[in-house]
Amino acid sequence: MALLFGLLYADISLVNHYLVRTETLDLGLYTNALWDYAHFQFNHGECLNAYRENLLHDHFDLYLMIFSPLGYIFGSYTLLVVQVLALVLGGIAVYKLAFLVLNNRFSALMLQLFFYGFFGVFSAIAFDYHSNVVAAAAMPWFALYVAKKRFGVAWLLLIFIWIGKENMALWMLFVCLTFLITGWQHKNQRLQLALMSLGSAVYFIVVLQWAMPALTHNGRYAHFDYPILGKSIAEAVKNLIIHPENLKYLLMDQRTGGVEMSVSKLELWMYLALSGGVLLLLRPVYLLMLLPLFFQKLFNSREHIRGIGFQYAIEFGPSIAVALVFVIQSAFNDAMKPRVAFVLAAASCIMGFTSLDNSHKGATNVQGRFYRKEHYISKEDVAAMKDVLEMIPPNERVVASSRLLAQLAYRNYAYRWPYIEFANYVVHCNAHSVYPQKPDDYQVFIEDLKNNGGWEVLVDDGFMVLLKRKHLITDDRN
Repeated sequence: MALLFGLLYADISLVNHYLVRTETLDLGLYTNALWDYAHFQFNHGECLNAYRENLLHDHFDLYLMIFSPLGYIFGSYTLLVVQVLALVLGGIAVYKLAFLVLNNRFSALMLQLFFYGFFGVFSAIAFDYHSNVVAAAAMPWFALYVAKKRFGVAWLLLIFIWIGKENMALWMLFVCLTFLITGWQHKNQRLQLALMSLGSAVYFIVVLQWAMPALTHNGRYAHFDYPILGKSIAEAVKNLIIHPENLKYLLMDQRTGGVEMSVSKLELWMYLALSGGVLLLLRPVYLLMLLPLFFQKLFNSREHIRGIGFQYAIEFGPSIAVALVFVIQSAFNDAMKPRVAFVLAAASCIMGFTSLDNSHKGATNVQGRFYRKEHYISKEDVAAMKDVLEMIPPNERVVASSRLLAQLAYRNYAYRWPYIEFANYVVHCNAHSVYPQKPDDYQVFIEDLKNNGGWEVLVDDGFMVLLKRKHLITDDRN
């Protein structure tokens, strides 16, 4: 099963990259950081902003440093390969945990299938690379070693999850609290999990309140997108305490007052319930693991984060899979356990496949639909695109539109479109988006470059545009 889904995930993810469907944010950005870390230098987010700022200010992600040596082998595919392997290993951990707790191979296999078929896994694998996917896939291993009471390994796994992204520590705080409550009768386990909970809280606060703001130009955390709750984390907590009545609206509606229902939120609740989440009501303590995930998603100001799409639902997969292991163990007799596990696996896979084809905010495009011919055939001439990209020397400074930069980012100097100040090559495919420019602005921008005398036109065939600076920048300006 691990091999089958490994090949399936690779079929989705690697095919997308080969057919130039991946984007600068975040695959190109992180691939450029891989190059920098592999050469013992920090990345300053040239693929993200027009100004230099340590990439850790955006997300406190230390995985890229760990994975950077693999870039010498896999190049721009590196992080996609890592993500596929992480998800495959996460499913194996679910199997091992389920077999340890339930002592039934069929039930364990079905819960492994539950994890592999979960809609959040499919949505994440269809959309580039994100380190929270790798961190989430490590959570079942943490649960396994907590269940085995091997806390030395569990601590290492906990720290590994922390360093994947700044909000992973908040999630793990609630995971540890859940295991603390359910294992309260074991004194040694109680102490270890209390320390893990405390450590998660401290790491989260230190990174979010001090480390990340210290790396920014304005001294503020860049991703507090919760204006409904307040302007800061402290204000959000205060408002939730003072006005708890707003919660009932925020869980389903666009804003307080219940004036407009959010389709994305409604779909998320439906997918979670029908994918097995409803069974957690038999042991509500395991809902505690989901609490920070609900807050991070449902109260966010951006609609696409509130739904089931992209990488934003990945943490629900391991949380529910691990919780279901213990729910099945405590709520059903031995005869019923395999049957319940089978129904859960079927439900997860059905909803996972549905998210690819019939959802409001899932991976409803060719990126995720591995069962359709369109997934394997690009509407654009990929060979022509790559012929043009190969004209750019591997060590040269380049600015490119989003999908092309994801292909070119494994180099020292790669810049986000359209910031050309320090670039020697400009490349764009006319079939692709010119975001953040508007199409009319792009036409003016390109014509100005072609006519100002500082750039040589290497390709301009109506499909691809490739310009080269006549007097190349060769110093360390960045």
